[in-house]
Amino acid sequence: MKPRYRVGCAKADITPPLGIPYLGHVPRHAPIRAVHDPLFARATCIEAGTDRVIVISADTIGFADTLLGQDRSFVGEVKREIELATGTPGSHVMLASNHIHSSPETLGFRPLSASYPEAHSWLEGLQATLVSCATAACRDSVKANLRIGRGAAPGLSYNRRSENCVDEEIVLLRFDSARGPEVLLVNYGCHPVVVQAQELASADYVGAMVAAVEARLSGLRSCQFLLGACGDLDPSVRVTRRFSNAEDMGQRLAEEVLRTAKGAEADSSPPTVRGASQVVTFPSRPLPPAEETQDEEALVRLAEGSGPFRGEVQVLRVGGAVLVGLPGEVFCGTGLALKRLAQPLTGLPVTCANGYLGYMAPPEAWEAGGYEVELGPWSKVGPEAPSLLLAAVRALLPEVG
Repeated sequence: MKPRYRVGCAKADITPPLGIPYLGHVPRHAPIRAVHDPLFARATCIEAGTDRVIVISADTIGFADTLLGQDRSFVGEVKREIELATGTPGSHVMLASNHIHSSPETLGFRPLSASYPEAHSWLEGLQATLVSCATAACRDSVKANLRIGRGAAPGLSYNRRSENCVDEEIVLLRFDSARGPEVLLVNYGCHPVVVQAQELASADYVGAMVAAVEARLSGLRSCQFLLGACGDLDPSVRVTRRFSNAEDMGQRLAEEVLRTAKGAEADSSPPTVRGASQVVTFPSRPLPPAEETQDEEALVRLAEGSGPFRGEVQVLRVGGAVLVGLPGEVFCGTGLALKRLAQPLTGLPVTCANGYLGYMAPPEAWEAGGYEVELGPWSKVGPEAPSLLLAAVRALLPEVG
């Protein structure tokens, strides 16, 4: 088959300096003391005709848009610099996080500068690295065709809220040149928290999976992970803080990714690359009077105020697939609804993309209670959020065809 796309890829080491704080449990913002395995940003540039999209994912916990201050936009600045460098509009650029808990605390739960004086310059350096990674991917493209694979990784995750919803599906986009596989984009939903809340930087099971796939699939230049809808899904092994457990889960997931990649079918859809996005206004969660709590986390959230909060919802069409960028932690059920909404296209929900607005829990989760809806900086928006996400995606899909 004559190649119908051009695809390029790049990666950059974003392993943090020692001493920068991670999220932690008790205490919050404990410093990273050493590095177990490196953290990376990866970018894929996909072109068809004169159209282009760029997908970036980073081994970070997420990107609060106000990391550099209320008067600046961390995500917006990255997208603007990429547009200046490549001509790719911001609506066609996705900046996703793999929500790695053993990485610097870039969610804004605490000001980084309070415990790390060089935070501002480090964050600006991180922005520059993300931009250079994206531009490098655009400079390094080859002719390729698209295959789409759908598989499963049974038994690796569970619903931590004791609910029945578990999405074990692996969805991947495989780009092959004349010489063989070039790039894999892998979408799978499970919190990367096996080794969370310890003082060694690590990409958790995600890093182990990516390394295994890249080592075993001959000729592959990049395996890029995109975190699926996993707001209520955790690893079945639980949070052990054992790197052997993260490695084992990564290897098991790699086996299923390789199996899925081998069975991926040639995409028969017209060669299409399009993007669209919409800034959605999300009402705040209910807030009690400040005098009713002395909990430190609750007080951090109360200081943020009653919003509303604005977040970008994005769709990127690539042939017969559509990547859906979601600015927070979306539950499994919402992810499955998005996949149904995308049909007949193959939907890939990508969480923690283009910013971070915390958990986006459905009404039934609010009724049941639990950590995800407790008062804290992880709970910004109210129970309307999932329906607003779905409505935005429903409106955007016609724009990408």
